[in-house]
Amino acid sequence: MKVGMLGLSNPISEKRIQKEKIWLEENGVSVQVSPLLFKESTGKERAAVFNQWIQQDFDYIFDVSGGDLANETLDWIDYETFKNSSVIYFGYSDLTCVINALYTKTGKSSILYQICANTNKRDLLSFLNKESEELLENKEIVLGGNIRCFLKLAGSEYFPNLEKQTLFLESYSGNEYRIRAYFAQLQTMGVFNKISKLILGQYTEMEEKGQYDLVVDIAKKYCSKVEVLKTVGHSSNAKGLRIG
Repeated sequence: MKVGMLGLSNPISEKRIQKEKIWLEENGVSVQVSPLLFKESTGKERAAVFNQWIQQDFDYIFDVSGGDLANETLDWIDYETFKNSSVIYFGYSDLTCVINALYTKTGKSSILYQICANTNKRDLLSFLNKESEELLENKEIVLGGNIRCFLKLAGSEYFPNLEKQTLFLESYSGNEYRIRAYFAQLQTMGVFNKISKLILGQYTEMEEKGQYDLVVDIAKKYCSKVEVLKTVGHSSNAKGLRIG
């Protein structure tokens, strides 16, 4: 099995991936790390690494970056090659925009999941070995991800068709006003008139303030069918979610 550790968003420190890289290798996985992961680069350069890897014999690509810069890569990704490849892409948070763009352009799903600092290793290994899908929470088609980063796609060719779809939204940072603003933007885009159901994941900052119920109340002002899935988000034991 061959795995790539990629960074389409902000550069990270080498220390961030050390434990996970060692763990994968101890379990018989061949790991390759992007040469751009720890340094500044352009979106075109970062996408070029992704484009090279999807032409090679990688089984899985884990995007271990996050932050702000993932949407710099969208215009440079080789969607046609990804469509014809067998590689499965993992990412979360800022990589929400990449995951949804990949689905919009190719119809292929990816996994909303972050391997770094995640304690849910047993289910991950079973998934990688194609033994079970206990890592994943959903058995239905779901679009979305991190609400802030999903909105980066607004008005672009990469925004998915949400007609009669289930939308999943979570957030790491964001106080009440910011969450209200995000939902208001989705409303002005007509999103809630299209979707069949809204699923709320973890809202870390709001949960830390004991205000998760407020998130639910905000959502219900816009959508009549709201469900809660508090096992997916930024926590250290978060499970994965197939997007698309």
